[in-house]
Amino acid sequence: GKNLWTDIKNGEKITLFQASDATDEAEHIVKTIHDFNHRHPNIPLSQIAILYRTNAQSREFEQALMNGGIKYRIYGGIKFYQRAEIKSALSYLRLIQNENDNDAFRRIINFPARAIGKATLEKIETGANEKRCSLFSYIRCDPVLSKQKKILEFIKLINECKQRILENDVPMELYEQALYIFEQSGLMESYKKKQEVERLQNLSELCNAMKQFSQLYNTNDLTQYLSTIVLDTTNTQDGKLDTTDEIERIQMMTVHGAKGLEFHYVFIAGLGKFI
Repeated sequence: GKNLWTDIKNGEKITLFQASDATDEAEHIVKTIHDFNHRHPNIPLSQIAILYRTNAQSREFEQALMNGGIKYRIYGGIKFYQRAEIKSALSYLRLIQNENDNDAFRRIINFPARAIGKATLEKIETGANEKRCSLFSYIRCDPVLSKQKKILEFIKLINECKQRILENDVPMELYEQALYIFEQSGLMESYKKKQEVERLQNLSELCNAMKQFSQLYNTNDLTQYLSTIVLDTTNTQDGKLDTTDEIERIQMMTVHGAKGLEFHYVFIAGLGKFI
């Protein structure tokens, strides 16, 4: 084993907090940060770090920090709602909820891959512009495109998901709606085949977020959920720890990503009995 040591003689003792769940843990950390910042106003937020085991765990802390009005930065990673698999997953939900969402359509029409060529995609864009309609409306109404096998399969997928989720007499839990769409669309299978474990973990965490939303607001309304999602687009892409930002931010990262870095105040989250 390794012998851990420090030259620092004084300092606060380590504090252990046993949370009831991940949400309780995140809220406690945010409250502690507020208290610490009040007691030590001269210590910048960039000298406070939250460490966790996997990137999927960041979602709870991001939500709690946003609720608490604290700016943060993901070091060596991307904020939860900006991750590719989350954007794709939400795009399916958005298009099913609103067929006029062209940005969502563009993201998922060929993902997972459906072998729809560039020329076909350009034809869809041109035709929709000429008809002044949404991209999805155009492929559904165009007499040629609507009969192409891959396009027809996509139209059926969206229509069937919409009917199952929004028009079914038997209501589904919000997270069940998401799971159904992710499975029917092939998203889950695509990541499983590629053994992209972290992306699957993030999709699972998105479902957890939807379950919490349902419990908090006592609703399974997909439209209401999508309207509350805050997409914070600020993230560190170059892998550098920014301590000179005009706006001070809490630093968040995996324990592995923190190797060689030092902070004045550190939270190690998500510790369990066997971790």
